[in-house]
Amino acid sequence: MPKAPRFLTDEHGKKISVVLDIEEYEKMLEELEELDDIRAYDEAKASGETPVPFWKASERAKHNRKRNTLPSFSRGPRENSIASRWSMSKG
Repeated sequence: MPKAPRFLTDEHGKKISVVLDIEEYEKMLEELEELDDIRAYDEAKASGETPVPFWKASERAKHNRKRNTLPSFSRGPRENSIASRWSMSKG
């Protein structure tokens, strides 16, 4: 059974912090992570998108990393020169 939380107060008696046992804190973190997973699942399900198996997503990520390209945001002449030299050196 969880212990009642203890509070730290300021000089006016207003609660400013909570003190929990580490076990209770860790349990709360686990429950929040589980709720976050459930929320993400519900959002993905509601999106109507076709799910991608993990292995396929992993292969796509690996393929994209092997392409050795720099991000294509706006670059000036100096950055374009550096990017092209970098790409050529990865040949």
